[in-house]
Amino acid sequence: MTDDIRPYKALACAMVKQAVEDYRDAVHDLKYCKHKKKREAAAQMKEECLQFFRSDRFHILVDIDPEDIIEQLESEEKYDY
Repeated sequence: MTDDIRPYKALACAMVKQAVEDYRDAVHDLKYCKHKKKREAAAQMKEECLQFFRSDRFHILVDIDPEDIIEQLESEEKYDY
């Protein structure tokens, strides 16, 4: 990989990592938060993350099967982290 591409790949990976963290935070809030508005916001964030993973933009950023990520995240929902 050339040096001029490396920062863009790092940015792309950081964007995907943030989406994964946002998804996990949303799942946590859906499980444990008692405030209706926060739960609604968490449900919306979870849906937005899923849309991002399945978007064309995601495929441009990284060469990862989004369904593998989604499957892993869904399996984590069964456990507390």
